Amino acid sequence: MEINSVADNTINNTELNKLKKACTDFEAIFYNMIFKLASKSPFKSDLIKKSNGEKIFTDMLNQQYAELTAKNTKGGIKDMLFNSFKDSYERIKFADELENKAGKTSISVEI
Repeated sequence: MEINSVADNTINNTELNKLKKACTDFEAIFYNMIFKLASKSPFKSDLIKKSNGEKIFTDMLNQQYAELTAKNTKGGIKDMLFNSFKDSYERIKFADELENKAGKTSISVEI
């Protein structure tokens, strides 16, 4: 019996979708921090002061840009996190399945 075939059967699509969303949200937070730093550029002029409304609008716009960037990029942080967490999750599920099949006997599975 192959480990991958058993592990693939134990993960359902809702769990994978939740993991993908969490990884995408994390990448969006990362991009939002980058966009905030970029908007605090030292090359801005203080000739015309920004109102609070404009600051809030800029923050909201940066958040939308971050979410769109995270959703539409390939091979970014979210993909690396997703693959890493998915592999770990598959190993844990496989170990749990082995434990259940063995009738709660002690089986040591290195993860």
